[in-house]
Amino acid sequence: MLDEDVYAQMPGVSDFVQQVPREGAPATERTEAWVMFDDDHIYVACRCWDSAPPERWIANELRRDTNQLR
Repeated sequence: MLDEDVYAQMPGVSDFVQQVPREGAPATERTEAWVMFDDDHIYVACRCWDSAPPERWIANELRRDTNQLR
């Protein structure tokens, strides 16, 4: 849960486009992302919505990024 004050104070990036199935088309689901840093760390966070019920969610594939990612 992104409940720290920074997520309410700073708008996330949200103008994403699709990669699959129609590259470059507007995103069909709402997504917000933040990238922040301090002197020691980089922080990446996102809030993703999915209109499908949880039993239809599939999150087991990262092939777009690299085939070496484990």
